[in-house]
Amino acid sequence: MRAMILILFAGLAACMPVRTYPGPQLPRAEVATIRGAVNSYGLSWVIAAVDAVDGKKILRRADEVNWGRIEILPGAHEVSASLWVSVVTPVTLVNRGSTPEFRRLSFIAEAGESYVVDGSWGGKPANNAVWIVNERTKQIVAGVKP
Repeated sequence: MRAMILILFAGLAACMPVRTYPGPQLPRAEVATIRGAVNSYGLSWVIAAVDAVDGKKILRRADEVNWGRIEILPGAHEVSASLWVSVVTPVTLVNRGSTPEFRRLSFIAEAGESYVVDGSWGGKPANNAVWIVNERTKQIVAGVKP
């Protein structure tokens, strides 16, 4: 039951965008959005999460994972992303390491566009990859997809 409540709250939080700019909320056509991705491989999950945009932390704690929508202004940005590998248990999502792997990616956001931070786990850090893709065009705008 507790796990279902946590999933419900995580889903609601993912629907509410995090704003990284000051002032009133702007229309979607005037901002860009970026979010993380969750990829399932049987019982294992690879999670690419956004930790900071332009040095501004999105998360309050180091063990939080954010794959929800984040609003940013158009222009150049640096995104700090983390790559997690987890396994599903009946109760929780467990990280297979003490800390996630962090990467920094720079890209130019366009107004009205949506971007996804995605990643793949290659078994060891040298084989891991994190990239940013434009959700509409499917063009990779930062990093390299293997």
